[in-house]
Amino acid sequence: HSERVNTLAYGGVGDGVLVSGSYDSTVKLWDLRSRALVPLQSLGGFTDSVTAVRVHDAEVVAGCGGGDVRAFDLRKGQLTSDCGLRAITDGLGSLESNCPLVRSL
Repeated sequence: HSERVNTLAYGGVGDGVLVSGSYDSTVKLWDLRSRALVPLQSLGGFTDSVTAVRVHDAEVVAGCGGGDVRAFDLRKGQLTSDCGLRAITDGLGSLESNCPLVRSL
């Protein structure tokens, strides 16, 4: 990241992936089993700093201070859902119901 990390979550099989969200408006995925200093993936398109990330199976859901909530399929490296809400401060639970629960301003 080029700016401070704001939020972290573990995911993947055996929690082998660390997902980080940053003030640089990106989400990055890191392989905890390797010593690589380069992320596995970098996900962008957020309008503000990323304030919440959650992982469920192969899906990462992230929210930002600008109100974006985006879901990504990690197997395909694709954006699967994109919606705008009020500024996201925390949350992003209930991924199974396809209706993220968030705390906003």
